[in-house]
Amino acid sequence: MAKAYAEYVAQGNDMPPILAQVALDMLTTEQLPEALQGQVVGFFSVLERLLAQKTTKNGS
Repeated sequence: MAKAYAEYVAQGNDMPPILAQVALDMLTTEQLPEALQGQVVGFFSVLERLLAQKTTKNGS
């Protein structure tokens, strides 16, 4: 799964962020409050965009 994700990120900045959904899916054993879900989505979306930027810059 990690390898597939790394390949996804390497495709570039134009890809929609998926890391937040992966994290939420891993936590589905219990219902998370909406505010916490928003924080998870925000955090991982920013992290994913930064990874994509760094990956595409290093790959160029």
